Amino acid sequence: QQGYNFKTNTNTEIILYTYEAYDIKTFNKFNGMFAFCLWDNNKDVVYLVRDQFGIKPLYVYEDNRQIVFASELKAILALSELDLTLDPLGFQDYLTFRYIQAPYTFFERIKRVEAGTFWKIKNGKITRYRYYDLAYHHPYPYPPLDEVKETLQKKFQSAVQSQLMGEVPIGVLLSGGVDSSSIAYYIHTLGANLTTFNIGFPDVNEFEYSREVARQFCLKHVEISVTPKDFLKNFATINAALDEPIADPACLPLYCLGEELKKHVTVVLSGEGGDEVFGGYPQYLRTLQAKLPYNDQFHYFLEHSYYFLDGTHLLRAKTIPPLHLRHKKYFEELPLLSGMLAYDMKTWIPENLMMKADKILMAHSLEGRFPFLDRDLFEYAATLPQHYKISPDGTTKWLLKEIMTPHLPKNNIKKKKMGFTVPVDRMLLELKTTVLQTFNELQHSVVSEVLDTEMVQRLVQHYYKGRSGSALQVWTLFVMAYWFIHSFSSWNASQSKSSRSSYKQIILREQKHQDSQECKKERNMRTTDAIRYKVTKPFLRGNGIEIGAGANPQPLPEGVTCEYYDKRTEDELVQLFQVPKADIPKVHSLDTFWKRFPQGADFLIAHHVLEHTSNPIKTLITWNSLVKEGGVLVISVPDARYCPDQGRLLPPFEHILYDYLFDRDDDSFESREHIYSFVMGWIDDGFAKNMDKFNIATRTHQSAHAAQNDLHWHAFNEQLLNSIVTTAALLSKRNITIEAIASPDRTEPYRTTGDIIYVYRLKKDLKGQQRINDSLIEIIRKIDKELLRAQHKLAEIVAPYRGQ
Repeated sequence: QQGYNFKTNTNTEIILYTYEAYDIKTFNKFNGMFAFCLWDNNKDVVYLVRDQFGIKPLYVYEDNRQIVFASELKAILALSELDLTLDPLGFQDYLTFRYIQAPYTFFERIKRVEAGTFWKIKNGKITRYRYYDLAYHHPYPYPPLDEVKETLQKKFQSAVQSQLMGEVPIGVLLSGGVDSSSIAYYIHTLGANLTTFNIGFPDVNEFEYSREVARQFCLKHVEISVTPKDFLKNFATINAALDEPIADPACLPLYCLGEELKKHVTVVLSGEGGDEVFGGYPQYLRTLQAKLPYNDQFHYFLEHSYYFLDGTHLLRAKTIPPLHLRHKKYFEELPLLSGMLAYDMKTWIPENLMMKADKILMAHSLEGRFPFLDRDLFEYAATLPQHYKISPDGTTKWLLKEIMTPHLPKNNIKKKKMGFTVPVDRMLLELKTTVLQTFNELQHSVVSEVLDTEMVQRLVQHYYKGRSGSALQVWTLFVMAYWFIHSFSSWNASQSKSSRSSYKQIILREQKHQDSQECKKERNMRTTDAIRYKVTKPFLRGNGIEIGAGANPQPLPEGVTCEYYDKRTEDELVQLFQVPKADIPKVHSLDTFWKRFPQGADFLIAHHVLEHTSNPIKTLITWNSLVKEGGVLVISVPDARYCPDQGRLLPPFEHILYDYLFDRDDDSFESREHIYSFVMGWIDDGFAKNMDKFNIATRTHQSAHAAQNDLHWHAFNEQLLNSIVTTAALLSKRNITIEAIASPDRTEPYRTTGDIIYVYRLKKDLKGQQRINDSLIEIIRKIDKELLRAQHKLAEIVAPYRGQ
């Protein structure tokens, strides 16, 4: 249609011609599994792209010298001169989910490309874009059931047919459940004669169900019988084949199955995705039937998905934000069942099921294909109402079973979901000596920098003594520990050897040597300081000030000087932070600023101060006035999602503006609402935890009359801080240039662990802009004239009661 003449039948040629026709819109036109690099020589740009559902993996390593990408982690780890600093956020994910969700890995500088995204590399810089996201729409009125059944059958058949392309032998994993049996039915309908495979224990298996389906559709069937001893024999090989730890016990039988598959086929079809598309997991039904309050549903769902919500207590860093809950928005924005399906499609499918399948099947030179993850099939299923997937009587995958009932044996439709259950407790007993030895070695490994290995050791010992602990949690820790001690150590050892051989060449380059010193300096800082240093280093010059540094002044680049200002004296800061006086920098009062800086400061830093002010815009106007033209301000506040402020409502920007327009301060009548909001916000995780109503009221009253009030007057997100910064600049009659913004939602090097950091440069306002600003201010004042009058009247009414 577009006039292109294809010379081959390869996907590569299709990608190139499509890109030539549609540019980056190409990526969202594909239906299938892919992870590829595309180099556009004309634009001098490189794209790294991962498919919509993350069926194929893609890793990227980045430092100040190089960008490396690969479909396997071990391919990157085998290179020399890598910075393999461990990332606590990757460990946080793993300890919670038993696998790591994109974009993290165990290493700070290695990230995985998220499903449905592409990374653009130009001029040595990476920018990330999303080209596809999950969408669940439930049109009303619902389409007639007969029409839905007919459409679904056509799309399912088309999905299976698209997976049969190729000239190599193809097989089918046939457990006898409704998902794999449905695939077998459509294979038969399409006239393909494939071999089916199933695996089980001699005494516990689903052979009778898979046998019946294979017999009905005249498909050759192979049964593989294994014992836990087969898993033990292959454990080390399987652990290395995974490429990175995935503590899904199903990896063990899948590897043994692969050993047999490679004797017969090159490609294998599997039913992964059926549960996530049509609602098959027991936890979906349990959560629906529990009828819990909205705020409890997500926690209940995760708990019944066999995740460990308390696992992060094993990390040494106790203050890192709960970034492992970053995909919660997919759960929250939809009806309950669709929310659960969306969350699993976003996390479990790409980073557990697909990652496990790709690594283990490729270890046997096999390709896995997954008809249920056909894009057209998924997008149609995503429009279907909840009761078509789980019926009111509690039948899971109801619609799929409805359309397959005429075609499959009755027992296969009615049978309960079984799966291949690996006896993890028995495995741990058989491997006890290896397990204990591995955890002993872990205490002396690099992992001990991130993980509290002593606590891990106690947990494992308690488990073996029968005191406490979950077999699955111990297994999760063991898989990770074994991988680091054996698989990673072998790759890392070869890297160290090649690094030593080139060390003399490296140190001859003075700039590279300086960079390594800077990296070392950053590694020696606490995480928050290192991030602040990295984000602000390019912009700090000359002599400036830091407000409210307390006992943790920001590290500064070489040659930059700073003076410190605080509302407290040095003795008061010693008492507050319980540190030696030597740890407190010399502090000054802001009253002395102009004597010390008659021309203004070159920069002003204020970390976690603005949230402690009752009038943020007024405060920023004052801070702006202290910095000379061309100077820089560095402002940070805690992101409300990553501190106890998460229990509070974010104030609308109008609220902050009224605080300025009405010149509210710590003693204004409206202060009480801020204080109550703060105390209530901190009731779950802060000083107010476990307080009763009387204590809360007492604390609110005390705070309202405190001489030095350290509450968070407002909770912040990035958008709110941006509005405050730009408005304060407008009211200061100064233009600003945003130099850098860092937050938990941004990519490296601007990703923080819970702060929102704004770095901006001040310039004089243009006359025309100043007139616009003055007009805008006048409009705002006119709009609020009546509200101001009402506020004054209210103040008169309540004045007699202020002391009560």
